[in-house]
Amino acid sequence: PPVARDAPDTEYVAVLQAGEIVPRHAIALLVDWIVALGRPDAIYADEDLVNPAGIRLAPIFKPEPNHTLMLSGTLATGIWVIRRSCLAALPEPANQWAAAVRLATWLRLHEHDGAAKTHRVPHILTHRRYDCEREPADIMAALVKDHLHRLSIAAVVEPTWPIRVRPSLPKGQEPHVTIVVPSACRSPHVLQCLTAVANTTSYPRFDIVVVLSQQGAPDDRQQRTIAALEANDRTKVLFHRIATGFNYAAANNRAVETATGSLICLLNDDVEPIRSDWLTNLLGHFADPVVGIAGAKLYYPNDQVQHGGVILGLAGLCDHMNRHLPRGAPGYAYRGIVDQQLSAVTGACLLIERALYDSVGGMDERFASAFNDVDLCLKAGAAGRSVIYSAQTELYHYESLSFVQHYTDAEEERWTRDVTLMRERWHAVVVNDRFHNPNLSVQRGHEWELAFPPRSPALKPS
Repeated sequence: PPVARDAPDTEYVAVLQAGEIVPRHAIALLVDWIVALGRPDAIYADEDLVNPAGIRLAPIFKPEPNHTLMLSGTLATGIWVIRRSCLAALPEPANQWAAAVRLATWLRLHEHDGAAKTHRVPHILTHRRYDCEREPADIMAALVKDHLHRLSIAAVVEPTWPIRVRPSLPKGQEPHVTIVVPSACRSPHVLQCLTAVANTTSYPRFDIVVVLSQQGAPDDRQQRTIAALEANDRTKVLFHRIATGFNYAAANNRAVETATGSLICLLNDDVEPIRSDWLTNLLGHFADPVVGIAGAKLYYPNDQVQHGGVILGLAGLCDHMNRHLPRGAPGYAYRGIVDQQLSAVTGACLLIERALYDSVGGMDERFASAFNDVDLCLKAGAAGRSVIYSAQTELYHYESLSFVQHYTDAEEERWTRDVTLMRERWHAVVVNDRFHNPNLSVQRGHEWELAFPPRSPALKPS
């Protein structure tokens, strides 16, 4: 905007679209937050709508900024306050859409390693009129496409709302993937699901390692299942003899030790692809070198969401978000259908670099059945790598078919021990997941409803 160039004494510029109403206290509160946050390059705030009768409704409480979600355009709404020098460094905009200016600014900051100096303010500081025009999707998509081109990331960018981005690895650089599947090799669904993985996956460079962990030798039924699985050249079954009870983390670790792929896909034996490009979609996210883990969207057989990403603090420790959301439903603020960075994803379908898996110590075998996947994701995040939830990667998860309920009365002692270890190790994330707004609830099944009271002081950065 011209003010960014014509007002040299101005340190920050508030960017608004016509029809976005700012309450009286907004600027004062934003200034307080700018100081509290150490004068960042940009901040943005939560927002809501106001109808013709002046009634406020449909509040949008946003997460902290992250690259994958920013590409959808859904965070480029409401008031943004941007350092004038950042705006002045932008090329003269071809249009005056506020959302385009906000998005272009953040993407340029990301390209120059400045995105970490941007923050969210968890207060509603914009009321958007019902007749406020929405920025054209083609303009926003063009900004995203140009940005990815500058980063040398190949992608298909669809000019929809929200913007859909399908990144892809360059031709000739497709890595080999080893799919690791712990299984008891007993239930009929094992053959159904793993045969579908082996025969319908369109990505060409993968193999499957099924790991059977038990104390005794395989019985006749298991032997028949093993023979059927190994009839496919892509699949081998690894027998892991154990002295005590089943340990999901240990089973994965032993299988990864034998893996030949430079990427590892952890997969449950009751997960079945819906689309043949599921592995291709997950791999596309690794075109961004910051990405270390990508996880899929999983459905119950009735086409309701079983896994839509993991929120830390939900249900007291962690839980899946958007559970039971109908397939195709956008969900709260479109977060049911857009790719986004999160703190964690489920290990039921999780793709990770082999080198990263090894460098963080693999799965912690103290978590025999629960939290080993969340702990793995948090270790990757602590190592500076992004964890991506790929909402466009869809599979069915026949949950509860593989094992009985994880947490029974007989396992209460182990459950208590695992919860204690998670809380001690990851307390800061559990009490304040930066991808879940502190104004939103952490009650199971109510994650998109208001928290009461909010979970952060009024002027304390989240």
